[in-house]
Parts: sequence; C-alpha cells; structure tokens
Amino acid sequence: MPAMDDLIALLQTLVGTPSVNPLDEDDPTLAGEARMVTVLEAHLVAKGFRVELHEAKPGRHNLIARYGPDDPSRSLVIEGHLDTVSVRHMNIDPFAGEIREGRLYGRGACDMKGPMAAALHAMQPELLQRIADAGKQLLFVGCIDEEKGARGASALAETGFHADEMIVLEPTGLNLVIAHKAPSWFSIEIGGVSGHGANPESGINAIEGMVKAIGVLLQLHRQCQPQIPHALLGQASMNIGKIEGGRGTNIIPDHCRIEVDYRILPDESLADFIGTLNERLQALVKQGVMHSAKVSLLSTGNAFQTEADAALVHRLRAAAEEEGVHPEIQGTSWFSDAGPLSSTCDEIVVFGPGDIAQAHTRDEFIVLDELEKGHRIFTRLLERFANDG
Repeated sequence: MPAMDDLIALLQTLVGTPSVNPLDEDDPTLAGEARMVTVLEAHLVAKGFRVELHEAKPGRHNLIARYGPDDPSRSLVIEGHLDTVSVRHMNIDPFAGEIREGRLYGRGACDMKGPMAAALHAMQPELLQRIADAGKQLLFVGCIDEEKGARGASALAETGFHADEMIVLEPTGLNLVIAHKAPSWFSIEIGGVSGHGANPESGINAIEGMVKAIGVLLQLHRQCQPQIPHALLGQASMNIGKIEGGRGTNIIPDHCRIEVDYRILPDESLADFIGTLNERLQALVKQGVMHSAKVSLLSTGNAFQTEADAALVHRLRAAAEEEGVHPEIQGTSWFSDAGPLSSTCDEIVVFGPGDIAQAHTRDEFIVLDELEKGHRIFTRLLERFANDG
C-alpha cells in the first residue's frame, strides 16, 4: 500500500519534528514551532502552494499556504496548530514515531499531527489542480500556541484573514464538532484586616469572606443557567481550580484569592456575569463581611457554533459516509482554534482522526486504520470541493 506507506512516513516526519510549546519547555532543541514551520513550508512549496509567514508572537510564526487563484469563487481552509504539550514524563520515545500493533506512537501523533498528516496527504497534485481549475482556492494554515491560549489563531484573526469555510484539525474520532464553549479564567481576591488569631473579633477574616464570596459565585452560576440547555453543549460549566490565602495559623488572614475556570455558551455574556458578580461582592464589602473584593479577568477565549445544516457540514458528512463512516454531530467542552477563528469565516467544523482521550498522554498514539480513514475522507472532501457548484 504505497499511499499508506507515504502517509505513515509523513506522520513520522511530523512527529519526529519537535514543536513543544515554549511555555512547556526550556530546551531550545525541543521548544517552539519554528522547526514545524520549516518542514511544512518545504512540503507545501513542493506541492505548488504559495507560502507566507505571519509573525504572531516575537520569533514565532503562523504559516499560511494558498493553492488556486488569488480571487477565488470560494475558499476552503484546513487549519492545524503547530505546537504540542510537554514531552516530560512520557513513557515512550516522543519523537520516534514507533509503530506497534496497528498504532503509531509519539507526541502529537493524535493531537494533532495525525489529523494534519491525513489532510496534507490528501492534497495530491491532480486534485489540487482540479480545485484551481474550478476557480477555487485551498488554504493550509498552521497556527502557533494553541495549547496555551490559541494566541496564534487570535493574532491571525486580527489581521483581517477571511475564508468561506474552514476545517480545524483535532482528533474528534471522525465525528463533526460544530460547537464548543468559550474558556474564560478569572480571579476573585478578598481582602481582610489582619490581627492575632487569639482574638478573631479584632480583624476581618479574608478566608471566611471568601467562603461567602464562593457562595455568591455558585448562586449566580445557578441563576444564569438557561431554562433550556444548549442542544449540543448543555449548560455553562464552572470549576474553582485554585485557592490561596493566609500567612499563619495564628494570624487573621488579610488576603484570600481563588482562580475560576468558567466555560460559557456561544450566546452568553461573560461581561454581564462578571459585572453582576462584582456588584454582589461589593454589597458584601459595604456590609462589613469583607474589607475589599476584586474580580479580575485572566484570559478569555471564543465560543463557536456552526449550524448543523451548513453546506460544509453536509459536504464533510457525505465524504465520511462514502467511506463507511457515520459521524455524529457534536459539541464539546474543550477548546480549539475554532474559537478565535470563528470570526474569519461563516462555517467551521472541527474534525480529524484520533481519540481526544489520547491527547497529552504519556504514551500518545493514533490508530493507523483511523488515520487512513481520515485521509480518505479528506480526499473525498477535496473532490467534492472541486466539483460542487
């Protein structure tokens, strides 16, 4: 099976190219996406793509490759992130691309160099030329930093980049993800008045104040839930993931801080939620329950949602069914580049071979049969893109 051999070789090349997010790695031989950019640029130029680099962060570049006319009748983007998570504590060689029992192992094999290889290998010269001859443009985009906040995709969106349709590569088990929540992190800081622990009435205990603040937070979260859950995403979710406060067992704490992961639905307003939360905490300050209260937004992403009857959804589902795959239409609580890139085009689907449960694991792998199915589906999709309308 020469085609399968070439697909595996391409994935082994990608897995063997270290691209650990620099926030996860200090070793310059492993950190950063530059090596992936070099490999992909050479691969795409050899296929006839026009490649440009976009500096999204100092020294870190997104890659944008185009095939077809500059003024196309329709454009399709296939986008993947260039970075991986850390390789520390893996119990396999993260860069070997070893094959055992029908699986290819290595960091990024699943998330998401496997989906990337499946899509890239579908871009064969004859099919690319058919797309161009139809007056359409195919783009491959690689973005930095997805694993630490999708800053590459956000920077690309801010340039005014636009396309008609986009597939964001992630290991979805060949299901079609058409919506996900927006991850937003914020902190709550409660101030108290310090004093001796033997005389608790002499101060204002910030930890006790935080207990009250958490009660307010949980109550507001319940009140903001829609009466009818989102069909794909359910309800907004919240996790209090970090707490710190106090200086000693016998000291009245004058400070307590928590960090909250709040994942909201596409039509919800984070600003309204935080505004109401802050108003209720300030009311407690006036009552003397706490000396001060402050809510600070740490980071926020974008939710996205594509209609289930969108043309891209129909086309991708038909391509999958032609290969004997019957994908589910799904929403997810995890985040992807589809969030920030949702402002760049009307129709986005997150899709790819591989199991998201294998992402970031100590023995990350992708099943080769699914990798091949993904490649065949991408081939069918590109054929449909060339032929439709």
